[in-house]
Amino acid sequence: MKKLVLAVAVFGIIAAGLFAQQDQPTVFVRTVYANRVLAHSMGYKVEYTTSNNRLGELYLPIEWFVEAAGQGRLIHTHSRSAPYMQLVYLDQEFSHINLFVKSSYDHHTWGILSGNAEVAGLFDVEQVPQIR
Repeated sequence: MKKLVLAVAVFGIIAAGLFAQQDQPTVFVRTVYANRVLAHSMGYKVEYTTSNNRLGELYLPIEWFVEAAGQGRLIHTHSRSAPYMQLVYLDQEFSHINLFVKSSYDHHTWGILSGNAEVAGLFDVEQVPQIR
């Protein structure tokens, strides 16, 4: 009888752990180091090096960073690793981006993107494109 009670208790603990794991979303964070971050009135252009050593560009709309519960967070830091970005995915769907930048706008990794109509259209994105 004691063995049966012990077996049921162990089975219950294991089953509870399995059910608890099923409710948790799968989180995946990808870190991409940036070369420069260019500020524009419509958002931020991030220049980075791709996995095949080419220059990649990512245009992030300013709305992602100013809205409550937006898709982006701008984090000023003194870290020597900055600038870099963390792309966060929940259950294989894009959730949000954390953009870590140098605190001083005088740093060489900061720049200003000239504002013409052609550039403004590049910030009209719904989701972060696939980064290689």
